[in-house]
Amino acid sequence: MKKGKKLFGAVILALLLGMLCGTTTLAATKTKTLTANKWITNKVQEDGDVYYYKIVVPKPGYLTVQGYGIGKGSKKLSLSVRLCNNQKKRLETYKTLLSANGNYQTVYAVKKGTYYLQVESTNYKLKYSFKAVTEKSGASQSKAVKIAQNKTIQGLLQAGEKGNKTDYYKIVVKKAQRVTFAFTAKANSWIQFQVTSANANQSISGNKFYLWNGSKKVVSKSKFPAGTYYIQVSRSSENADTSGYYTIKWK
Repeated sequence: MKKGKKLFGAVILALLLGMLCGTTTLAATKTKTLTANKWITNKVQEDGDVYYYKIVVPKPGYLTVQGYGIGKGSKKLSLSVRLCNNQKKRLETYKTLLSANGNYQTVYAVKKGTYYLQVESTNYKLKYSFKAVTEKSGASQSKAVKIAQNKTIQGLLQAGEKGNKTDYYKIVVKKAQRVTFAFTAKANSWIQFQVTSANANQSISGNKFYLWNGSKKVVSKSKFPAGTYYIQVSRSSENADTSGYYTIKWK
């Protein structure tokens, strides 16, 4: 019996030593809180570790997330991040790549609440800033919000919404004229703007415009007849991963 106990003890000891000295390492999950406009540097993260950076959003608006990996000689490298909700559940199917092409940053439109940025990398810097946005958009064409001439409105396609969610606006052209539209967008993917006429018999060619980060000025090729026109703002291809901020102006 004593021999059996000794053998059992030896087996347990061997297993423990194997766990301590073996090559298999379990990835760790850690949580830290980010402060707006302050860079953090992570140089001690083990390969495979997952960090969740907590962000508290005081009101609706958008986050600008900046970050990059640190290579040899402090060379900037691309860094992948993913936005998650207050339960750390992903709000993006795929991670967003912060790279030189996008100036190592991306934008997420968000509601009031708690969010987490998920990062699985080693040796990087990360920062975010927040801008509150007051918006008023229509949930359907019948509830479209009117945009006055020469006035700029701003809106949000917020993270966590359905991919087919659309914001509706309308303009009223009092007399036949060429119309100039100015669109801007700050997002993590493509936002679509579409202009249509309330008159079912009137079609508008080239009426869809796409922006990711930037601005676009569009002048109608011919005069718009007097009447009501609608502007729909949505996610390109109904991509639920997309969120962002936009503005519209017409004259």
